[in-house]
This record gives sequence, structure tokens and C-alpha cells, in this order.
Amino acid sequence: MLAYLAAYMAGAVGYGLAWKYLANGWTIIGLLVSAVGAASFGLEATHWMWDHHLSVIAIAPVVSLILAVVVLVQLQRVDRKPGLPVAASPIVAAG
Repeated sequence: MLAYLAAYMAGAVGYGLAWKYLANGWTIIGLLVSAVGAASFGLEATHWMWDHHLSVIAIAPVVSLILAVVVLVQLQRVDRKPGLPVAASPIVAAG
């Protein structure tokens, strides 16, 4: 459960960073899928603190994988300014 929570939170951060270089629908969808997944597993984590029976698990590994590939391919195509070092490229900054 903690691994899923960490993965979805990392996805939300990654899509947020990608948004700076690639503001399109794919990054928005990726951010939303990651946020919903993180929220659902965050709710599951509350079972350790409070005794309740509310359980909503949102998991979409195939969608997440496809979105990640699409956004990474699009980030590869983002034009960089001439002379911009590789360390400052969107892929290295977001990855």
C-alpha cells in the first residue's frame, strides 16, 4: 500500500514538473490519474490510524504506463534553446 502511495505521489510530482515544459492534455490527465490514485491510497493509509470501513481503491497501472510513455516521448521532442546543457533538459529535470 505504501509503495502504491509513493508511486502515485511521485507520478503527480513528475507530471507537475513535466507541465513546465509540456502544457497539454496528456500531462493534465497524468496529473489527475496520479492525484486520484494517491488520494485513494492515502485514504487506505488512514486505516492504520482510525478504525473505519471506508475503502476506495483507484488503481490504473496500464493507463499510468501508457501516459508515462506518451509524455516522455513528447518531452523528448520539446525544443531546447541552443547551448542549453543536457543537465538542464526537461528529461533530466523531470526524471
